[in-house]
Amino acid sequence: MATISILFFSGPYQSESPETVVELAKAALAKGHKVKIFCYMDAVNCVMTFQKEVPGVTNIEKQFRELIAKGVEVRLCTLCMLVRGTKDVIDGAKKAGTPDLAEMAEGSDRFLVVFWEDGHMPKKIVVILRKPPHGSLFPAEGLLAAVAVSTMDTTVVSIGDSVYAFLKETDMTLYKRHLEFLSRPMLEEAKPLLVHIDKVSLLERGLTEGDLIEGVVVKERDEILRIIAEADVTLTF
Repeated sequence: MATISILFFSGPYQSESPETVVELAKAALAKGHKVKIFCYMDAVNCVMTFQKEVPGVTNIEKQFRELIAKGVEVRLCTLCMLVRGTKDVIDGAKKAGTPDLAEMAEGSDRFLVVFWEDGHMPKKIVVILRKPPHGSLFPAEGLLAAVAVSTMDTTVVSIGDSVYAFLKETDMTLYKRHLEFLSRPMLEEAKPLLVHIDKVSLLERGLTEGDLIEGVVVKERDEILRIIAEADVTLTF
């Protein structure tokens, strides 16, 4: 038995993503696999209660209730719920954060990302690292999340104290393998996924480009802000 985890972003009745997730989960269950689902951004609304039954329209609430009843683990991004005012959700769906998403990705045999909007695949995902490597697991978890979505158009940005995670002298035991994976993309035609380091954050901490490991690239603050502004999805750690 394998563990299959699914991350998706689209809300109910705006694209076919929720139905696709449901069908993938059902197929995996039918083969005896364990299934986990992480609802991010508008996807948290898929488990809202009191969704109306409309003839000819798949009721997403009912579908997720059935999945949970069959043992599927459904996690909801807490911050996504907060900013959308999502409160009443079905029993069994649990609140979670991006560290839980990273843990889910690491503990899965297969990690699937379903993102389909207006008939098109997603454009840009930016993973933003903010926390230091010592005293927190956020850099390791953020890089693991980047691994999970690395087959898509993904960029990793390091700002603030997270720049310490990429110093030559830093112990990278917890995330060295994630960096190695990102430097060797799964798709032959894909380019290595480099970590973009904010130059201002370096200078504010008395650091220089020479203090950094290979495989990262230093960018001016304006460029970092542009990368974030152009993202369709941001994952912050």
